[in-house]
Amino acid sequence: MINTTMITLRGHLVENPSLKFTASGVAYSTFRIASTAAKFDPESGAWKDVDTVFMNCIAWRILAENVAESLQRGDRAIVVGRLKQSSYQTGDGQNRISNEVEAEDVAPSLRTATAKITKIQRRTGGQPSDRSWENTGGQSSQPVPAGGFDSGQAWSAPAAVGAGFSDDPPF
Repeated sequence: MINTTMITLRGHLVENPSLKFTASGVAYSTFRIASTAAKFDPESGAWKDVDTVFMNCIAWRILAENVAESLQRGDRAIVVGRLKQSSYQTGDGQNRISNEVEAEDVAPSLRTATAKITKIQRRTGGQPSDRSWENTGGQSSQPVPAGGFDSGQAWSAPAAVGAGFSDDPPF
């Protein structure tokens, strides 16, 4: 996207993610993350918390469902997404600005926890998708060359336009 500000946040969820659905059935999850900076204090010889930034986040579709299923209040997480800003006016006429991150990826931090990855089956129909590979079940419509791919070819070959996408390695 042109003029999109990407941001990476690392912090703790301050509330459980809430999973909701739009009128057309699209899942979305909202949550807040607190990121606290620390500064070394040479006088005391210890690190001290200095500033905390609270950020509203929103995730859509299958990411929303996975966030709601996997994370809870207090979990340390990493969020990568687009920073969005909107203006509004309060009931008493004051102008306000709100910042929000529209998440592209959300992950638990493995610094303070462990995680076991459970792959899910992609939906193949019934739900609108902004990613063509979700509607193909991760399968490419391109023919596989005789003899298949070797691992060196698969990663270095350019993707065909309109080809599907899979998170699975090609070997």
